[in-house]
Amino acid sequence: MENANEGDYYNYMRIKEINVEITDPYQPYLTSVETMNWDDAMAPIKKAKSLTVGLSDRQKVRVIYEYVIGNVEYDDRIEAWRLL
Repeated sequence: MENANEGDYYNYMRIKEINVEITDPYQPYLTSVETMNWDDAMAPIKKAKSLTVGLSDRQKVRVIYEYVIGNVEYDDRIEAWRLL
């Protein structure tokens, strides 16, 4: 989605409908919905690397989690029904 007018309205960038058969009903919630082409030059990757130098995988997850919950906020002014 993209912001439509620098306000609280959003436009769909693309919509794709597919039919799938799955064996595990929880699998859709355990993977990314959006395909991301991550690149080492991207700001989130640089930030994660700077936060996690020399840490184990478990420590990296904890540090990134703590960073996100301490620094990311949702815009509660946007009403969900407007996105439909």
